[in-house]
Amino acid sequence: MAEILNNRSPPPPPPVADRPLSLGSNPGSPKSSTFSAHYKVSSRSSFQPPSRNGSQRSSQSSSATRQNTVQRPAKRLKSQYPLDSAEPHVEYILVASFDIDRGPIMEHQYPGAISPDEHMLAELMLPDQTHMRQQDWTMFFLHKDNGNQEDEAAEKAARRQARRDRRAAREAAAQGAVVKAMAICTRHSFLHIYKPLLLLALEDYMKLPTPDTLELLYTALNSMDVSMMPRLSRTERHILQATDAKDMFVEKFEQMIAQRAEDVLTGRLPLPRVGSPSRSAAVPQYVVPRDTHELESKIVYNGTPIPVRVPTALSPETVGDFSLIKLIQTFGGPHQSQPQPFALHPHLTTSGAYTHPIIVLINAMLTQKRVIFLGHNRPSGEVAEAVLAACALASGGLLKGFTRHAFPYTDLTKIDELLKVPGFIAGVTNPTFAYHPEWWDLICDLPTGRIKISSSIEAAPITEGTAYFQQHHHSLLSNLQKSDHGGDATGDMLFMEDVNRSISSRHGEAIIRAKFRAYITKFTRVSAAFEETVYGASNLTVIPPTEVDKADGSTSNNTSSRTRAMSLSTLGRNVKGHGYVWPSDEAKARELAASAARIEGWRNTRSYYAFISDLANHTKAPPSPKSSATMADMLATKQYLDIYHSLSKLRTLRLSSAEAGAIYLALESYCSDYQSILELLELTPMSEAGLFHVALGLWHEDARVREAVTTLLDRIRNHPAGRLFVARIGGWANAGFARGLQEKEARVKSAHEDGTNLGFAYEMTFDKAVCESKQFQELALRGDIHIDIQPEPMPWIWRRGVEDDVSSSTWSPTTSSGATATSSASSTSSDISVTATSLPVPFDSSMGNNFTSGSCPAFFTTFVSNATFRSCSPVSLLLQNSVSFFNAERSDAVLSEILDIACASPLSVCAPLMTSLADQLMDDSHCGADFRSRQPLVLQAYNGLVAYEPIFKATCLKDGTENKNYCYADAITNTSNPAEVYPYYTALGLPLPATADPTCNTCLQQTMRIFADYAVDAAQPLSQTYISCADQLNQDCGTGFVDATIQAGSVDSGMGNKSAAMKGAAARSKEMPERFAFWIASLVVIVVVLMV
Repeated sequence: MAEILNNRSPPPPPPVADRPLSLGSNPGSPKSSTFSAHYKVSSRSSFQPPSRNGSQRSSQSSSATRQNTVQRPAKRLKSQYPLDSAEPHVEYILVASFDIDRGPIMEHQYPGAISPDEHMLAELMLPDQTHMRQQDWTMFFLHKDNGNQEDEAAEKAARRQARRDRRAAREAAAQGAVVKAMAICTRHSFLHIYKPLLLLALEDYMKLPTPDTLELLYTALNSMDVSMMPRLSRTERHILQATDAKDMFVEKFEQMIAQRAEDVLTGRLPLPRVGSPSRSAAVPQYVVPRDTHELESKIVYNGTPIPVRVPTALSPETVGDFSLIKLIQTFGGPHQSQPQPFALHPHLTTSGAYTHPIIVLINAMLTQKRVIFLGHNRPSGEVAEAVLAACALASGGLLKGFTRHAFPYTDLTKIDELLKVPGFIAGVTNPTFAYHPEWWDLICDLPTGRIKISSSIEAAPITEGTAYFQQHHHSLLSNLQKSDHGGDATGDMLFMEDVNRSISSRHGEAIIRAKFRAYITKFTRVSAAFEETVYGASNLTVIPPTEVDKADGSTSNNTSSRTRAMSLSTLGRNVKGHGYVWPSDEAKARELAASAARIEGWRNTRSYYAFISDLANHTKAPPSPKSSATMADMLATKQYLDIYHSLSKLRTLRLSSAEAGAIYLALESYCSDYQSILELLELTPMSEAGLFHVALGLWHEDARVREAVTTLLDRIRNHPAGRLFVARIGGWANAGFARGLQEKEARVKSAHEDGTNLGFAYEMTFDKAVCESKQFQELALRGDIHIDIQPEPMPWIWRRGVEDDVSSSTWSPTTSSGATATSSASSTSSDISVTATSLPVPFDSSMGNNFTSGSCPAFFTTFVSNATFRSCSPVSLLLQNSVSFFNAERSDAVLSEILDIACASPLSVCAPLMTSLADQLMDDSHCGADFRSRQPLVLQAYNGLVAYEPIFKATCLKDGTENKNYCYADAITNTSNPAEVYPYYTALGLPLPATADPTCNTCLQQTMRIFADYAVDAAQPLSQTYISCADQLNQDCGTGFVDATIQAGSVDSGMGNKSAAMKGAAARSKEMPERFAFWIASLVVIVVVLMV
């Protein structure tokens, strides 16, 4: 086994970081006996920017937790080339020679015959004019014989890549020159590392032409140890390829070394006996490579160690050692110095007659044209490099299907077979090809640096896409084809100017390849937008069911056009859109028109269908939300976000403060784990702007956005790859980041000292078995939830009294404190206490002393202070008994935020909780006596608890407009008709006033449809109020507007005498309809006056 030479010692195995079990903000204390549970699960949400960390005990614990938020779960890494792999590095070694009588002949094939057609292999190994050069090399591809089938399954067939180095030795003997060629057959694409070994082996073979020489080479090549190379995902490969950082993903190499050391200690790797000469070679001292782009190893050939460097990250269409810079300079230089016009072709000359030659080449390969690289009097190796560089150029590391039909070198004897291959890419040295334009569509002359379009090329057909733009009066399409200077609607000229500047600035090969990967990515995105525009849908993008917007390239999501402005946090949770982004609709139309022919030409090619297949394999849309989601389902579901689309908006569009803030909030919420941060880093390469546009959010005017960006950058900084990106954001960004961290730590410390909560969080209590389940443990490990096994802390208590002023309790979504008041209690009553929070709560005013005993107000204090109850935000209890909610209704935006939170609560958890509280409320140890005596506050609390579910569904209804406003919010803010809100109170047992005339719209109809489902339950207050309400609405809106034929109260839910008691309370309410109607009307009028 080979050693990796380095001066550093191998690090110890990295420890597995344990996630803290408790993330509470207060010390533990005994829990209330009423709401006892074993574990508390919290999940961040809503007003404050979402964070996986929750409330921290201190700034130190906060930092410690952040380090674990984006770490991939510790698991055993796999090697790209494991030691126990059955596939050798090199499968065959071939030797061919030229016989003056018989021509090319095969001398040896080791360890066996690779093909019965030895003459064909010998011809491939000995190209034309070999005798004119001292040394040459070339490459060719061998594929499995699939008969006459030409289907996409052939793309997955095993591929043998053969690379060989040729040395032509001339002797001064009378017999003439001796020409021999040696080739190796391997499945690896890093073929260039074997070239020094082939040179040495061919020299030895010239001296001793026996199979033993080939066996020595075969053994040496297959003894190379590259088992310490970790297997990288596609996203990780793209990030590594696009950066020049030498320690990118170094932790993976460290883990591979630690795993190997553990395998040796545990005996998984058998060692030779002690004293064996090979013992030291069997246990090499593996060390971390100095540059993670390459793995340093060695091949011991004939006793001589030969160092080799194996590339760590290779794209599927990257074969051999070539240079895109050389290819661009070869054909771009003559065009810059003396441009010549091309013959116009819609698929190729997308920018007119003076389209850049490299763009013409890319277009030809994308549209599957026949491409020839001609290198007259040039080494065949140079021609082969150009072919392989062109394949990588058009692939961009994303598209496939080019090397499968590439012929790095061929000659005239194989022209008949070559012409049978559609869309081939071939390299030749014979100038005869230049005189047969019917053989090719595009020819690239290496000596002159000129590219020529064949006069016999097939004309582009008129397709539905090109006809679409012509019919819609996009005259630009025809103007571009007729003009010598067709403009730059596609942006290709600017792109090539940027590439040329990078080459002039001596940027490396990796940066140039990253630019062309971005170019091909843009092309696929533009193609997807083209298909959606012309055909209504596209297979080039995968959109989950939650994504409903079309690909918009401009400002179609402009909030200024909305009838009702949405809040920043609401926008952050509703960021949608996908695809490429244009600065305007006009720019989008121009580019789609200019690219229509090229895209249509690509749509029927191998690379097009291969890209769709790869997209389906690599992209998994998040599951659709279930109708009756469990708590685990709710916490595990992650809203979809197209990071490319969001970043493009930040780079391209002039966004308002709210729009930009919404994108930042969405990015912080989405990029919360290892993989999603990798997606972000892939789209922000260091060679471009990096995290510049993300860091701009550090100076946003909204404090919540600044904190969200700080949290996101902190999360990236603690990411194994992201740390290098954050280190390069620049001095001004570092200063803003440091300021943001200080502000965040100060807020955490202040909140810890004050005992207040950091924003709103779902806090649910579950028993031990549920929290120790596999699903919950996976959610906790991923950072989606935090499990606190300590006793629930004592809540921070506020007291409100009779003297509490309504105006002093005005609610604000950004305020975490409120007015404090005292309450005088008699000997038979207790003060009602509620926890400090920024959300409205029920029963936040004076309760009075009209209770039979102190146990009832004490019960109110207990359940109102419970974290689970508060997280449910029960609107059914807020409608009648919440001063803070009443004041919040003054602001349309604030009310929408409250409904956002209330409707995000898990119904499967909150509904059973409210039912349980209703049962406990009627217990004699709590409020049973007051309930039987029909104490008004107790009856209202009971009805609100029982009616939680129907009111939840009714107030969470949204209208059918583009803005998707809440129906309840529209009703309560309708100043022209205060009766809009009356039907909602029927769910609480209040009859609809006879003079009420709500608008007969879809919202009202759907609300009553919900109420009809619950009115059949005798335990629901709706069973006493629905029929009369339905009859009145049908008189005003027309017969059949709502269903008035149901059997109200026909179903007994099992609540027994509780149902009877509720009926009695409802009956009493019927005795005073005028009183209740006046109270509702007064409430609505007050809201209207305050809004005006």
